Amino acid sequence: MPTLKTSLLLVGPWPTNLKDMGAVITHDLGEAFSVLKDSSIEVVALTVTSVLEKKFTEFFTDLKKLNPAAQILLVAPLEFEAKQLVYLYNQYGIHRVLQSFTDANLNEAILSALEKVQQEKQNQNLETLIQDQNQTLLRLQEELEQRIEKRARLLSESRHRLRVLNSRTEALRKSMLSVYQADSIFKMEQMLNESLASVAECAWIKIVTFPQDQSFQAQIKQMGSFSQLQIPLFKEQERIGSLFFMRPPNESFTRDESDFLNRVAEAVTLAVIRIQKLNDSQTVKEQWETTFNSMSEPVTIISQDYDLIQMNSSSEKLGHKSASQKTKCYQVLFQRESPCPGCQLGTRYNINSIEQAPKTYEVYSQSIRLDSERKNLFFNIYHDITDKLRLEK
Repeated sequence: MPTLKTSLLLVGPWPTNLKDMGAVITHDLGEAFSVLKDSSIEVVALTVTSVLEKKFTEFFTDLKKLNPAAQILLVAPLEFEAKQLVYLYNQYGIHRVLQSFTDANLNEAILSALEKVQQEKQNQNLETLIQDQNQTLLRLQEELEQRIEKRARLLSESRHRLRVLNSRTEALRKSMLSVYQADSIFKMEQMLNESLASVAECAWIKIVTFPQDQSFQAQIKQMGSFSQLQIPLFKEQERIGSLFFMRPPNESFTRDESDFLNRVAEAVTLAVIRIQKLNDSQTVKEQWETTFNSMSEPVTIISQDYDLIQMNSSSEKLGHKSASQKTKCYQVLFQRESPCPGCQLGTRYNINSIEQAPKTYEVYSQSIRLDSERKNLFFNIYHDITDKLRLEK
């Protein structure tokens, strides 16, 4: 059965002209139940006698389920007990009480009730809208709080990463300065442990040259006392050793930490190469000085301007010790204020000393080149031929 296009339900002996207003008139609640199920009722007008029936409670409940804004018009005679009327008014939310079915205020009461229904519906719609908006605002607030929390977390993480980066940059600067100042691998290890131990969170940093680094790695693994990061050090394609970073066994190295420590290893590689070259040059220098000083005859290295670059220990046989204010060979060796007579650098020549008992020296002078800055140097050997000339004479 289709829904009736009616909003007014009248229960009882109501005037039939009310049907012209679109009202549905039923004799009792039994008929009213059938109309209620198949129509859209907004206003119900009935007598107090019908309200007092047991099944009215069920009727009222169904009415409110179908239309929570529905209004009740009650017809009660003047002699009806006021106390009970108040009870019914509060119990069922009576909109208005009429005195009879032909009450002069009937039409006005019906219109008022219909307006109240519309107002209630508007209030309900407004309340629903407000609730929806509140839910939307709550959802937006939660999303905003989540975004704020996420942003705060990202900001905190960014600050932490920045602090870590700054500390690592400073540690890298100090470590690079340290390794370049170090004159030995042992000293370099000490400086690395001082500058990097806290930042890299390492218990121990060790530099081991090749091939000892392989056996050292095997020993550390066998001990099991450390979680190690081994970074090989290469000079071009040649492996020259390894840099070991060690932590407690339950603390592994992250990829970010490995990248940072690899940058440290690059600086260490250059420093190790420098120290090896320094050691090699020191060895060559010691060998040269040993050879230079072991020569029995006085030997000097002189520039083309007669500056005394180097002299061996046998040069003291010439009878004069070098003075700090004197730099020329003729000043230091022969106490002269000008070049020695007969001096011909780069050739073989004889010169005489100016002592009370003069000596004659045969000088073997050879042009040499030690480096790119000193192009004209001379290697002089002084051979005392005084006795030889005396015998010949």
